[in-house]
Amino acid sequence: MPGAHSVGIAGNWNSWRPAPLTAVGDDIWEAILKLAPGVYYFNLVVDGNEWVVPGGVATVSDGMGGLLAVLNVL
Repeated sequence: MPGAHSVGIAGNWNSWRPAPLTAVGDDIWEAILKLAPGVYYFNLVVDGNEWVVPGGVATVSDGMGGLLAVLNVL
């Protein structure tokens, strides 16, 4: 997320309400999530308004012409 001032993660585990991530260096953001095993869908929210699918992750259609990132918790 080059140039981002804030990044949040929103998914089906938190009713799509963005939870803040912590900046840890050159365009790296992190969070610790405690999730039960299962398949989850999420996107990142950059600077409070731009919904972004992170690169390098599996995706599925959101049914409205966009994509959702997939997180598989084992």
